[in-house]
Amino acid sequence: MLQPPCRSGRATPSGAVSMLLAGVPRPRPGVLRTTAAAPGTTIGSMHLPGRSDDAERLSTLDAAFLEMEDAVPGAHMHLGAVLLLGPVPGRGGPPRVEELRELLAARLPDLPRFDQRLSSPRADGLRRPHWVVDHFFRIDHHVRRAALPDPGGQAELEAWCGEFFSQPLDRAHPLWEAVLVERLPAGRSALAVKIHHCLADGMGSIALADLVADRAPGAAFRRPPAAGPAEGAHRRPTATVALAEDAARLALHPDRALAAARGVAEMLRDGLLGPTETAISGPVGRQRSFTTIDVPLGELREIERQLGGTVNDAVLAIVGGGLRRLLRHRGDALPEEGICAMVPVDVRGPAAGSAGNRISSLFVPLPVAVDGPEARHAAIRAATATRKRGGQSSGVGALVALSGLAPPVLHQALVRLAITPRLFRLTVTNVRGPRARMTVLGAPVRAVQPFVPLGPDHRVGVALITYAGRATFGIVADADAIPDVDVLAAGMQAEHVALRRAARRVSRASRAAARRRRSRRGDRAAPPAAPAARR
Repeated sequence: MLQPPCRSGRATPSGAVSMLLAGVPRPRPGVLRTTAAAPGTTIGSMHLPGRSDDAERLSTLDAAFLEMEDAVPGAHMHLGAVLLLGPVPGRGGPPRVEELRELLAARLPDLPRFDQRLSSPRADGLRRPHWVVDHFFRIDHHVRRAALPDPGGQAELEAWCGEFFSQPLDRAHPLWEAVLVERLPAGRSALAVKIHHCLADGMGSIALADLVADRAPGAAFRRPPAAGPAEGAHRRPTATVALAEDAARLALHPDRALAAARGVAEMLRDGLLGPTETAISGPVGRQRSFTTIDVPLGELREIERQLGGTVNDAVLAIVGGGLRRLLRHRGDALPEEGICAMVPVDVRGPAAGSAGNRISSLFVPLPVAVDGPEARHAAIRAATATRKRGGQSSGVGALVALSGLAPPVLHQALVRLAITPRLFRLTVTNVRGPRARMTVLGAPVRAVQPFVPLGPDHRVGVALITYAGRATFGIVADADAIPDVDVLAAGMQAEHVALRRAARRVSRASRAAARRRRSRRGDRAAPPAAPAARR
């Protein structure tokens, strides 16, 4: 019998991953905050960072993820990841959950918002919530342990992860959670983490990991830079004041509102899809399935070099090949216009902090009706190049900007517009992870498996993260609507193999052509042979 994760207490490749990388001394943990304290003081052994309870209001985009959940209960807006851990050297088993809690307690003050909760559980029509310090925070409510049933293999782990990621985070507490999963074979374990999308995006999570992770013995702990103030940050207003301030922004910035509205109109004109429906679109339930496939990163780069485009083009082609197989398996028609994927684009500047979301999007059709892996790859290369040249992501940014100028009472309508299946059918995200191998309390991290949330009316999502020369696809599906997600995974593997073979065929042909050119140059440079002597 599977042990589902406990739902009490409190995910990009996820921001919570960054807290779990070993290398700093472990002081005695402080696990309970029971009184208010001045910023910069210490309670027990836990230091409160220098900030007050007059915390930041959520940005428009951050609040949008809360509104998505409120609009559709099955659309859980948390990111996540699973770290596969080898045994701790000298122990032959997993880290101890008590050690993990101590490590997180030591790092918590340096991680933006991981000790904060929402001032209100909902983003209502009058104002957006604020981040406020949770003085009753308990580390043991957020960091727990679980055990797999026998035989504890990949199938059991994926089933457990499906249950874990099916549970929404409790908005009364800080919006993250970590579980140490034991009883994998040969002393191995896993660390499953999830974090709400309003807390961080995938790229911000990885940037945070780069700042706080100690990957070398004895390396110094690096504190992340303070995050800049969120859009709209100020002391908590009353609902009336908040509404007045939003109305004032519209009055004071009509030019910005008009420019944003034009950008949205262009995006809708170019991006709205036809009525073709497939199995991957429709009402989304609460249960998730989770499966993964691994490919060497070098093979994706070989596809990039030999067939052109980018690694992201290869990723989209692999996903498109998997969707083609899934639709054919189900007997669905293959849409001639393709299946439109939303591809998040990081727009974080070099000085931006790690907390919050700094993302825009491209909408790329995956040509599932096109025959041949190479032809599908070529079509995706052309589509992504066209959209990048046209600045399509600015249209999505314009939608966010327009909602930022509008009062919160209008946000939900704009959010529904941004996530309509008429714009895209699934999310495909690609996050660049650490190149160097990592450890968690001495346990080597063998692989990182990413989890991406499913938005309303989107039944499938795919995330890819690169780590230490490997690329891992995390495939997420509505467990009830897409019970045959293994067909999608098998199709993606087959598409990868076909593209890898095509790349190697092009490479062999290129090397053969180079040899022929060198041979011809050698023939022209060689002196004429002397006539044979007569006898």
